[in-house]
Amino acid sequence: MNRTSVGRYRDRASALQPGELPREGLVQNGRGRIKHGAVDDPNPAFRGKRQRVAINACTDVLEHEYSRGR
Repeated sequence: MNRTSVGRYRDRASALQPGELPREGLVQNGRGRIKHGAVDDPNPAFRGKRQRVAINACTDVLEHEYSRGR
C-alpha cells in the first residue's frame, strides 16, 4: 500500500477496528470534531495492516481541511 495514495480519511472500511470508537461529530465541550480514519497499525504482528482510529479534526486548520478532502 502506497502511503501517498491512502490518507487517514480514505480506505476506512477495510481497516481493523480494535475496539469501540467514539461517535463521529462534535465533542461535548465543543472544542473538537471527531472523524474516523485509518492509520498503519503500530503492532508488528499486523505489519502492513491498517487500524481504524478516532481523529480530532479541529486540532488545527490543516487537519480541518484535510478531513474534508482539500
